[in-house]
Amino acid sequence: MGLYYNRRKAFRGGGGSAFANTWIGDGSNDYIQCGNDSSLQITGNLTISAWVNVAVVGTHVILTKSSYSTNQRAFELYLDNATGKFSFIVTTNGSTVVQIFSTTVASTSTWYHVCATADGTDIKLYVNGSEEGTTGFATTIHNSTTELVIGAYGGANLGVSPWDGNLAAVGVWNAAVSASDLYNSDIALQYADMGSLQTNCQMLIPTNKGVTSGQEYVDQTANSNDGTASGSPVFGTPQLELSS
Repeated sequence: MGLYYNRRKAFRGGGGSAFANTWIGDGSNDYIQCGNDSSLQITGNLTISAWVNVAVVGTHVILTKSSYSTNQRAFELYLDNATGKFSFIVTTNGSTVVQIFSTTVASTSTWYHVCATADGTDIKLYVNGSEEGTTGFATTIHNSTTELVIGAYGGANLGVSPWDGNLAAVGVWNAAVSASDLYNSDIALQYADMGSLQTNCQMLIPTNKGVTSGQEYVDQTANSNDGTASGSPVFGTPQLELSS
């Protein structure tokens, strides 16, 4: 995976478009490990947000804090091979899952904003700002000892089901944030311009400033949940184009 940095514009406005950085996973061994800081040990309200572009439809992880073979599953957002839909999973005990699916069937070479929330009453899954799946979940999420991983499972299952395609602006909040606000924001461009969406944001990686030397991916929040990439970083297209 790698971060595509040939940004043609760094802003919205003026009737033009903005082009945000993305990294590409090869579906083989590319993922980003972000650790298990207390800020990521979210057991209450939760939001996961990401821009995704699928290269090959299959079981490919967007983000997990989960090791399924050791009963340390907390939350998982991924593309499901059997249905071709996006899926969100939470557990209360590390093993018994509560699961919902999108109605959208993912197409390749298409950008989607995928957002999953838990609000203390329900879990919900949104695609491009529209709610597509929901079910009741009025309890706490299991506090998994597994690290948070972008693009694969973690723990004893580290590297399983790696993402195949592009990801941009992967973020986590310890609150139920408006999916519509996230979809319509400049989150993929600049953390400093997120305004109120900065509140309760525990990690945002990567953005236009999301990569340093080597394979270090820098969290844009104050929590320093920086990620370390495994696999072979590559630069690739498509970029994420956000129309003004």
